[in-house]
Amino acid sequence: MNAPSLSRREALRHLAVAAVLPVAGGWLAGCATSGRPTTASVVGAAFGQMPDGRPVHLYTLKNASGATVGVSEYGATITSIRVPDRTGQPANVVFGGDSMDAYQRGLPAASVIGRYANRIHGARFTLEGREVRITANEGGNHIHGGREGFASKLWQSHTTVEGSTAIAEFRYRKKAIPAIWTSP
Repeated sequence: MNAPSLSRREALRHLAVAAVLPVAGGWLAGCATSGRPTTASVVGAAFGQMPDGRPVHLYTLKNASGATVGVSEYGATITSIRVPDRTGQPANVVFGGDSMDAYQRGLPAASVIGRYANRIHGARFTLEGREVRITANEGGNHIHGGREGFASKLWQSHTTVEGSTAIAEFRYRKKAIPAIWTSP
């Protein structure tokens, strides 16, 4: 399938990156705290470093019900989502790694992909009547942002807690991706 022909305005709109981690009420229904009052929290820890030595942090967002999400500045990657299993024990429902090294080696993960999600056939597309060639990284095609996609970038982070909501916002250049974990 060939990539569509887009105007410059449409192309820029498609390049804007935005994602929110919605919390389905059903996921948290089993996360009751047995009447114990709790609050949301965000805890940061060292996760590794980029090849140039810049540190990378991992944040654990916890909602007032006790469910957690782990998210790394490397690729704005969701490393874990821990919710109760059928016996009430916390279980990680994300296929993730225990170290940043696993992600740097190419662990398929819940990272931000882009600038384009999916495959661009032939690693080329037409923009305003002009053919644009891009890096092929999967056979003769371009997939998920190429060799230097968003999943391998260090994102700037800002964390906060607002009542029962833990928030981590990740920015790569001027694009913001909020990760919000809240209670129903």
